[in-house]
Amino acid sequence: MFAAASLAGWVAAAAVAIWWLGEVALARGSGSSTALSTSALQALVMVQLFSIVTFGPWLGATTGPRSARLTLLCSLALPWPLVALVWSATPLPGWTMVQIEAALAVLALLLPWAGAAVRMRAPQPVAATLVSLASVIAVCALWSVRDVLLERLS
Repeated sequence: MFAAASLAGWVAAAAVAIWWLGEVALARGSGSSTALSTSALQALVMVQLFSIVTFGPWLGATTGPRSARLTLLCSLALPWPLVALVWSATPLPGWTMVQIEAALAVLALLLPWAGAAVRMRAPQPVAATLVSLASVIAVCALWSVRDVLLERLS
């Protein structure tokens, strides 16, 4: 399971890295590389978030919470060098990026327990899959209304 999570982390990081480096090279003359870097950073965070939300409860139910937490934290840590590189080209403050990555790490630590709790209550693996699906739908809904939520909070 760890190998699959590692491979998923590397593939996601490589895809964003190739896209970002190509776009920055093309946009270097026009001065819009900060906007591209911000988009790439947003894509990286979104891929990390969706992988944690998707696989967290399922891994917690199938492999146990301890193994699932280790797998999720390792898959979260794999693209950190790329996240740091892309972040350095954005106007985003460093403390904000640390808070985002810390929130992702907290999710990676908590969601496997949710999957394990579902597994204890309903021993069928379908229940853990449904919890994963529901958490992905919830994150998608929050992501789609994030601008409205940010406006209300500020």
